[in-house]
Amino acid sequence: RGANVPSSARASKASAALGAGHAAVAEPDNQKARETQDRVIDECRAQIAAQTEEMEEMRAALDGLERERDYYFKKLRQVEILCETLQAQMDCEEARQERAPTATKLIQDIQGILYAGEDEAPQAGVDVAAS
Repeated sequence: RGANVPSSARASKASAALGAGHAAVAEPDNQKARETQDRVIDECRAQIAAQTEEMEEMRAALDGLERERDYYFKKLRQVEILCETLQAQMDCEEARQERAPTATKLIQDIQGILYAGEDEAPQAGVDVAAS
C-alpha cells in the first residue's frame, strides 16, 4: 500500500500528523498563557479598585482641609479688620480722647472672633465686616 502512494503524499500525511501533534501540545501552552493573562488582568483590576478607593478618601480629606483652611482664614481676616478699625480709631484725635480702646476690650473682641462658631457672628460686640 505504501508503494502506491507517492513520496510527496506520504510526506504530507506525516507532516499533517506531526502538525496535529504539535497543535495538541500548543493548546495547553495557549491555555496557560490565557490563564496568566487573566490573572494579570484581575490583579490590575483589583489594584485599580484599591487606588480608586484611596483617591476618594484623599479627596474627602482634601475637602475637609480646604474647609478648615477657609474657616481659619476667615477668622484671621476678621482679626485683621478689627486691628485696622482700632488703628483708624486711634489715629483719629477725637476718638482717642473719647473712646480709647482698652486692652481688656481688645482681648474680648479678639476672643469673640476666635471662639465664634463657623456660622455664628463674632461675640463680645465685635463689629467686624464679614469678608
